[in-house]
Amino acid sequence: MKILVPGASREETRPVYTGPLTGIVSEGDDIGTLVLTLAAEIVGGGSVTYQLVENTGDLFELDSNSGELRTARAIDRESVALNGFLPVTIRITANGQSVEQVLNVIVQDVNDEPPRFNQNEYFALIHENLPSGTPLSGLNIVATDRDSVCFLFTVSPVFMIALYSLDPS
Repeated sequence: MKILVPGASREETRPVYTGPLTGIVSEGDDIGTLVLTLAAEIVGGGSVTYQLVENTGDLFELDSNSGELRTARAIDRESVALNGFLPVTIRITANGQSVEQVLNVIVQDVNDEPPRFNQNEYFALIHENLPSGTPLSGLNIVATDRDSVCFLFTVSPVFMIALYSLDPS
């Protein structure tokens, strides 16, 4: 009499990704900065290897055994990241079975781009006794900043002192 114990099916030996789905890196981080470490499980055990399938601009490198995803190049958020996100597709292989997983790398912004104004100087005519908060006509300040979506302008009173003086007589 023989007793047969069925082995694991091909579906059961397929690796399952169990690691983080999102990594974070700041633009300008050193080459070789660890972004995240991949992880996978296989029913019944076995060794796992990792491979980069989709790697926009070859910005990352992946250790096929440890699963460490690291920066391979300097990253400039304004040049490469769509809304600060970079998709990376990896392939996990074990026991002849493979699965693919899309990960997101968040590229944090560093304020490395100065704001650009539409003029070098601005002038406005301010009438005496003008109520506070009155918009200044003809003053159109436009600035763009590749680093941020919104920014704030302020006028310091120090500049006002330089524009006006009081004659005591």
